[in-house]
Amino acid sequence: MYISAIHRPMQHSVTPVISEYMVNFNSSRGVITMTDGSDGPDGGTGPLPFGAWPFDIDEDSGLPAASQEFVDPPNLQLIPDKAVISYKPTVPSTYMKYVRALSMFLPDSSAHATCNPATKFGYASGCPCVIITFTGNPKEWAPLPYLPMLIPTTIKDVYVDSHLPLTCEGKTNADKRILGSVVVTPSAGFLSDDLVNSFVTVQMMSPVENVSIRIVCFTWAANIDHSRSEGRINFTVKIKGSAKH
Repeated sequence: MYISAIHRPMQHSVTPVISEYMVNFNSSRGVITMTDGSDGPDGGTGPLPFGAWPFDIDEDSGLPAASQEFVDPPNLQLIPDKAVISYKPTVPSTYMKYVRALSMFLPDSSAHATCNPATKFGYASGCPCVIITFTGNPKEWAPLPYLPMLIPTTIKDVYVDSHLPLTCEGKTNADKRILGSVVVTPSAGFLSDDLVNSFVTVQMMSPVENVSIRIVCFTWAANIDHSRSEGRINFTVKIKGSAKH
């Protein structure tokens, strides 16, 4: 027995599992239908009767819970709340507004080794941090884990099914070359069971100076479709000069 589905497309053609039943995310947004793989009355595969569905019936709609429309994943929020972060490490007045915004969210210097108020969140050293969290009410949505054989290569080394991973990279190949390494903490990402309070820090360790670097960050789950601009956030960083010189 398996589930065939009318769902929005998934970027990685993933096939997540609901209980022991398979769900294919491979077409436009819609609802789940179930078949048992056998021939229907006309020789085709027919839907299972509601009583045979291995899901509870929704009390409000009277439909199987599995047939409800999917909720879009929550939007990501950047702290500091700026689409462009531009500053000069040798001039504190150019970056203290960013440090203040980050300190309001993460005031405890012992909470993070390098992204904290004591280090000025890396801005003074030319290795700036940002914090990424969620907007709206993430309680209405839950990330669907990947099947082990379908975990995308990008997150394979950090993936834990209890977390929602986040990756950041340059938007284009040129941006990737000038961005350098990026450290996401915790490396596994957001805690799936507590998205309301969960956050990650992103630190750019060696960005090239005096150029605008476009950065895009992605969250990863089987029910996030990057082609629909879900689970992503964009921002630009430009560091003028360096405190190291």
